[in-house]
Amino acid sequence: DYACIHDDANVCAEALISDYASIYGNAQISGNAVVSGSAKVYEHAHVCEFAHVFDEARVSEKASVSGDAMVFRNAWVYGEASISGHARIHGFSVVHGLARIYGCAKIYDRAEVYGSANVFGEVQVFEDSKIYGKAEVYEKAKVYGNARVWIETKVHGSAQVFGKASVHGRANIHG
Repeated sequence: DYACIHDDANVCAEALISDYASIYGNAQISGNAVVSGSAKVYEHAHVCEFAHVFDEARVSEKASVSGDAMVFRNAWVYGEASISGHARIHGFSVVHGLARIYGCAKIYDRAEVYGSANVFGEVQVFEDSKIYGKAEVYEKAKVYGNARVWIETKVHGSAQVFGKASVHGRANIHG
């Protein structure tokens, strides 16, 4: 293992840092969190509880990953984004700003969630889709393709937004 912990990074005794992972800046790794592979956690990011960050994933700025959440492959979480519960962020997906991803939500492929968006429940957001603004996607909804969900839109139930659809304003999509 060639894992690196430097600067003012803080790693508690129960946490596991392995392989080529790097922890630096003022990052905090606590609880039984695992950071492995070539993952990087830096600046003021926090990974805690039973969360895992691995592969080439990055968590930075003031982002947090907690619960049993996982960030992996080439995913990047930054800003003040919060990933928690059993959420999975992977592929080349990006979550940033004040976005909140929780429950069993999955963000993958090249999807992006940002602004003050909330994604939770058993939601899947994938391919090249984007969710932003104050949008909420929850329950078992799916957003994929090149779809855009933004402003104060709510997508929930089993609704699916896909293709080149752009749903915005105060729309309420329920399926």
